[in-house]
Amino acid sequence: SSAIFSMGIDASGNKTGMVRKSSENEFPQGDIIFPSPNGKFLAIVGEWGILNILNTETGTVEKAAQTSIGDTGIFFNWFPDNHRILWEAGSLVLSDPFSGEHTVLVVPGYGDIWAAAASPDGQYVVYRYNTEVIYPRGLWIVKTNGQDAHLLVKDINPQFLSWSPDGKQIAFYEYGWQIVDADGSNLREVAPGVIISHCYPNPPLWSPDSRSLAVVTSQSGEAFCQ
Repeated sequence: SSAIFSMGIDASGNKTGMVRKSSENEFPQGDIIFPSPNGKFLAIVGEWGILNILNTETGTVEKAAQTSIGDTGIFFNWFPDNHRILWEAGSLVLSDPFSGEHTVLVVPGYGDIWAAAASPDGQYVVYRYNTEVIYPRGLWIVKTNGQDAHLLVKDINPQFLSWSPDGKQIAFYEYGWQIVDADGSNLREVAPGVIISHCYPNPPLWSPDSRSLAVVTSQSGEAFCQ
């Protein structure tokens, strides 16, 4: 098992202050950590989809109505309200893990949803739909009330979607890191040759000014988490 630690950094990425232990609990190695936008909560997703919500202010695990996304569920990320989560359970679902309330955004039918991200204003969710049995595969968008789903970019299979803080761009991975404008135009590749690390399948992080991306990768292109 491993504990969770935190440290401060400045704008250049240099450590500030002391490294401190942020949890009273220990978690199995290999769990994936998703911080809420305000940093108050960490969603910790483990084997079989076990879900823990850690309060970083108290260092304790919050009691939640939803404690698992299931062994076939996919946790995408937090919603911008810092309280709900976006995940997949056969359908694209927006959930409040504390109350257990759910909103189903998309029921794909024949096909799967393998990536999703919410806009910074919480009005829209983009997602990857990967079959053409009923609808064209590609990058889709839907309102967060589950209405007006439509195709943004056809014939792509984006992974690790991340919306820029200004709401104008969407980053994703497909044979390289790419960016598309939020209206589906101006698709372009960025950082040629920088490949994904499947060991740490987290979405890229945007800088607050929406001008830079941080991603986890490796120089060799090989897995480095063994």
